[in-house]
Amino acid sequence: MQQLTRLQQVVSAASTVNDVVSDVTRKSQTFRYYTPVSAAQVLTCYAHIAHARVTIHREAGDNVDIHAALQTPFGWRVASEQDKAGVYFVALRRQVVGGLARATFTLTIPYHVHLILRLQTATLVLNEVTTTIEIPAVDPGSPIQVNTL
Repeated sequence: MQQLTRLQQVVSAASTVNDVVSDVTRKSQTFRYYTPVSAAQVLTCYAHIAHARVTIHREAGDNVDIHAALQTPFGWRVASEQDKAGVYFVALRRQVVGGLARATFTLTIPYHVHLILRLQTATLVLNEVTTTIEIPAVDPGSPIQVNTL
């Protein structure tokens, strides 16, 4: 009986440690910004994201939503802000501990908001996007540069 009680204590302690480790190694956060349609002003969402997977959704609505799913969150520097011109979002890995960090960012952008992306070593997925994208020729080993028209 004493061994069973001891085993239950070990399992309970392991479960607690697992919960703490999960909280430390993963973090999800959603940033929401209200961007009403205005005939007088064009709103812009500027996102600078490095070393991550970025998914873009376009849809009707008045909110810019940015969902961040961070693995090893202490390895990231994330900042966001909104002013009358638009929304600004930056997510960069920290230099020393960021090498282990991974993240997925999902940006849901209303049709009326202009989108500017600055991506560094990122994977880009476009959903429900209507645009023309130009990818110019580059030298081997150079990063791909994308210009939209």
